[in-house]
Amino acid sequence: FRHVEEAEHAYLREIGVMVIDRELGGWPRVHVSCDFKNPLHFDDEILVRLGIERIGAASVMWTFEILKAGEVCAYGKMTTVRVDGQGKPVVIDEVTREKLGG
Repeated sequence: FRHVEEAEHAYLREIGVMVIDRELGGWPRVHVSCDFKNPLHFDDEILVRLGIERIGAASVMWTFEILKAGEVCAYGKMTTVRVDGQGKPVVIDEVTREKLGG
């Protein structure tokens, strides 16, 4: 999950979407599921493929695959929710929605 989170944060930064700010909030994970197909070992070179399945009013459902040498080792989904600085869900604004591809 650490690798998927790193990919998510890199993507958000790349498209100019705030990842986390103590006063403005962030995108905590509220659900994660993963199926494991093949083992990964320390220092394996991996590729994380990340996609967006659905953008809700305040949430994003991501899909991911973790590959090693072109072979899928794990895949799953995670849901993040846009929250304010107090941790309360907020509607994803139109600019952010556009940047996310919605």
